[in-house]
Amino acid sequence: MVHRWWNTLAVAVAAFLLTMVAAPPAATTTGYFEYTEPGPAQTIRDFSGGTCHTYLQASGRVWNMTDVEAEIYASKNCSGNILRKLQPGQETRATFGSVNFRTRPSSGYFRFREAGRTLTLHNPRSNVCFTVRSDGFVYNATNKTVETWTSDEACQGTADHFLRKEEHADAMSFESVQFIR
Repeated sequence: MVHRWWNTLAVAVAAFLLTMVAAPPAATTTGYFEYTEPGPAQTIRDFSGGTCHTYLQASGRVWNMTDVEAEIYASKNCSGNILRKLQPGQETRATFGSVNFRTRPSSGYFRFREAGRTLTLHNPRSNVCFTVRSDGFVYNATNKTVETWTSDEACQGTADHFLRKEEHADAMSFESVQFIR
């Protein structure tokens, strides 16, 4: 019995560490986007300032080598009609003024039972402690791992249970939860 408990704990810790190391944050765009101006090719590699890159003088070949869809606009501020959508790895020829990178989908929802009613947390933020109680079915439809605590000390110490994305439990009790990547 004790051996099985240690195996379960080891698997949970390994899965947690793997998600922390291997998975990039949900809203992070990686790769590069290359376009031609009148002159040499330009490359966008820094996506930390947001999804819209403005005031480009692009005219010619375009390569979307990011991991997300790129929407190109004639306007210089990512507004108006989208001229073209480029999927990751796609290239084309275009004249445009701005490009917007579609971030990954929102984080989803977390559904739980409290006092006989079903409640939902929509798009919960990471690393924020939620003081919510559950006394039954829970479903993690987020792209994050959920840590749960049964004690009154909200999100303190080591979590009692972990639920990975798309996992559920038929009968789970907790006093607080936190979502981690």
